[in-house]
Amino acid sequence: MRSTSVPLILVVDDTEASRFVVANILAKSGFRVIRARTGREAVAVLDRSQPPDVVVLDVRLPDITGVGFARRLRAMPGHRSTPILFISTSVGETGIHPLGLESSADAYMNHPVDPALLVDTVRSLLRTRRSEGVDLPADASEAFADSLDPIDAAHALAIDNARLLREADVARHEAQVANAAKIDFLAAMSHELRTPLNAIAGFVDLMALGIHGPITAEQNADLARIPAGALLTRGITAGQAAAKAILANRAQDGSAATPPLYTLPAAPGVFEPIAPATAVFTHWASVKPFVLKRASEFRPPAPPPLNSRAYAQTVQQVESLGQSNSTTRTPDQTTIATFWGGNIWDYWNEIAQSASIAHHDTLAEDAQLFAQLNASFADSVIAFYDAKYTYHLWRPQSAIQSGFPGFVANPTWLPLSKTPADPSYPGAHATISETGATVLSSFFHSDAQALTVTSEVMPGVTRQFSGFAAAAKEASASRIFAGVHTQMDEEAGQRLGRSIAQFVLHNGPLAAKRATPARHARHASRVRKP
Repeated sequence: MRSTSVPLILVVDDTEASRFVVANILAKSGFRVIRARTGREAVAVLDRSQPPDVVVLDVRLPDITGVGFARRLRAMPGHRSTPILFISTSVGETGIHPLGLESSADAYMNHPVDPALLVDTVRSLLRTRRSEGVDLPADASEAFADSLDPIDAAHALAIDNARLLREADVARHEAQVANAAKIDFLAAMSHELRTPLNAIAGFVDLMALGIHGPITAEQNADLARIPAGALLTRGITAGQAAAKAILANRAQDGSAATPPLYTLPAAPGVFEPIAPATAVFTHWASVKPFVLKRASEFRPPAPPPLNSRAYAQTVQQVESLGQSNSTTRTPDQTTIATFWGGNIWDYWNEIAQSASIAHHDTLAEDAQLFAQLNASFADSVIAFYDAKYTYHLWRPQSAIQSGFPGFVANPTWLPLSKTPADPSYPGAHATISETGATVLSSFFHSDAQALTVTSEVMPGVTRQFSGFAAAAKEASASRIFAGVHTQMDEEAGQRLGRSIAQFVLHNGPLAAKRATPARHARHASRVRKP
């Protein structure tokens, strides 16, 4: 007989996300859960575990229909009375509900499942049928496995084929709508990513949750371009749930703390904001990382001392190339300095969007890409602020105007761009750009990708690159041409960004999700060269 202890639920679903969601809901509600992806895996589970008290079954499985599986399960000794709950991932499957119940299923639900309804349904099935179960004989599951060849009974296949024909036109239309919605979504997302954390709040606004204020006219226009219907509704539901979960998880992450006043006394080499500015993001090193264990995990070594030849040379380079009226900076270098002057993560999200569209990635692949990319960005920002406020290195403007051992002061020197109000070492542009290039090269299995990048601050101006690394190199150099960073700052940022990206790729929540051979081949076949 079945155990009278905690009920055991078998969840059979070939979709990883759906299987995880259903199993997680049930496990958190106190049930024991075992999982299977296919009919054959379910048989293997039955072979090595006690009979389940309830089977939660996807309507579609890769090796047998859910209907066929349910019928054959009912034919097995020990499972005639096992309650079966059908779950369908398709919207509007008009024939499945009665078909499932006629096939001895006891209940039926659609994805996305309502957690409370799922748990209540399983408990109801247990109350009405639990006492009827008997043990499964040792040879029963083997007979069941043999019966999977051919994959399904002709009757079940005929029913399923009829349903598929009815859905064909709807599916084609929904695919077209989904592709258009994906492009609209990515276009909107690239403009919402003003900082890695504000992106979350921006999308909650987009879904009109009202958590951080009313949606804007631009966001309303973005929503209006997505056709109303089941896809939009399901997308909003999924987005709301994800946003709420992330916001709840990050509620006490330290990002909302009051930034402490920057009070270090003035001294050679010590950062001071250029008046009237005050130091920014003084608290950000204390924000909880998304993937890193601690903000200082990849902290770069200290910069060379002021009296070193290496430091003097790197400042001399900025004095020459980064001056507002420099005669050594070329016109193209001046354009580069201005071109990359916006929020650097905005550029890299748009680069990722362009690459994704060029490779015709699926929406699920896009979700993985942007999750890895922006988790890496968020942790990179935390890490470079940890280093900045550890070393407190002054900006080139202060160093050049004040002078130091081995460098004669140039009090009237001004940079091409406004000096940011945080310490110089390491460089933010370099860190974020190297992070982005590393994640994208890994995701698309190659650095080679013809890119046309649009400036965030120079409307209508674009620049072309042969790959992600080339774009990252120019973005980093732009800060030297702008007069706000040294080569030393940029090299430290590049090393930091590369280390963080590799750590996130190998240790983040999506690290185990490797590219399939098909996706790898598809990406390789679509590498663009100028």
